[in-house]
Amino acid sequence: NKPRPGASNLSGSVYLSELTSNGQWSELVELTAPAPLDNDHYGRSLSMDGNYLVVGAYGHGPRGNNTGAVYIYERSAAGEWGLVADLVPSDPGQLSFGASVAISGDHVIVGATSSAYIYERDNTGNWVEIQKFDNPTVGDTVFGREVDIDGDTAIVLANQQLYVYTVPEPSTSVILLGGALVSALN
Repeated sequence: NKPRPGASNLSGSVYLSELTSNGQWSELVELTAPAPLDNDHYGRSLSMDGNYLVVGAYGHGPRGNNTGAVYIYERSAAGEWGLVADLVPSDPGQLSFGASVAISGDHVIVGATSSAYIYERDNTGNWVEIQKFDNPTVGDTVFGREVDIDGDTAIVLANQQLYVYTVPEPSTSVILLGGALVSALN
């Protein structure tokens, strides 16, 4: 996320490399946001699963400062990486969308200030928002800064608690970081 010659300040970029047969790393491509802006922080959060790469740009401002954006790339059979989705939050006032990202199969989770969003790849290849998790604790702006997903289980970290969700059902478990189950909500 450091400035590059000729690039805007902290716009960011992602370098994809592969390990060659002789054990050396070879750079394949440099990815940048389609319309980079100062302080986008493109690439501060990344997740890859199979032929999909998810890149967060929590500072991007398509609707104002720090709204955020997430970009999903797919690797073709020829090995080329192409942008297949450009996601922005469904809430116009959301901040830091893309502060954290994770992908598992056909599901992507995106963390933001006090929220987390679940997207699903439909049968036409489009990524559609299917669920939003709002912060259950008023005033906790840490909720959503760290997320992960594995199959149909999504987790969101917030102030010493780990929220575990089943996707797309709205069931929730809250776990203290020490591991003791606190509550289960349906």
